[in-house]
This record gives sequence, structure tokens and C-alpha cells, in this order.
Amino acid sequence: VKCLPIKNLPSSREVKNCSRFLTQEITAHQLNASPVILLLGGVAHRAAISALGGKQSDHPFAHGSVHAMRGVTLIDSYHCSRYNTQTGRLTYQMFLDVVTAAGNMAYP
Repeated sequence: VKCLPIKNLPSSREVKNCSRFLTQEITAHQLNASPVILLLGGVAHRAAISALGGKQSDHPFAHGSVHAMRGVTLIDSYHCSRYNTQTGRLTYQMFLDVVTAAGNMAYP
């Protein structure tokens, strides 16, 4: 979802309307390599799991979790929003660690 929605959360309708674009983008990247996708937040996590045909209950969201599905590696991170960074839910080091892990998986 590429917008700044009300209350910082997109509606389920907005996510559903964008899902076909996400599916197309993932499919396009699968042609060349096994992509690694860093998912910023629970909304992105749920959208990617759905786009890949997975069940949410089989792939729970947690910061730093890694999920392998259909030739794609998904890595969860808390969203780097002002709310998450100012409250300490996501620290600079936590974000650096997850981005580094994603880079190491994409470029071993």
C-alpha cells in the first residue's frame, strides 16, 4: 500500500486493491533469482503472505522472523514509523540488524 492512510493504517480494501501489484512484482523477481523481501510492519507481512498464497497462522509476524515460501525469503521488521522509533519498539540497532540479515541472505 503506497499511501499515508488515516491513523497510519491502510484499510483492508486498500490492501486488497494493491495485492495484485505486489503479486506481479514478486513473480517478476522470481524469474531472475530467489528474492529476499524485507517486510516493514504487520500490514506488509500479511500482504506478502497472502500474495504468496500462505496462511497467516503458519507464518506469524515477529521482528526478525524469517519465512521461506515458494522460493521467496521474507524477513519481518517492525515498521520504521515515528511511533515505533520514538517509543523504542524499534531501535536503530534492531533495524540495522534486520537489514544486515536481509542483505546477507540476498548476497551471501
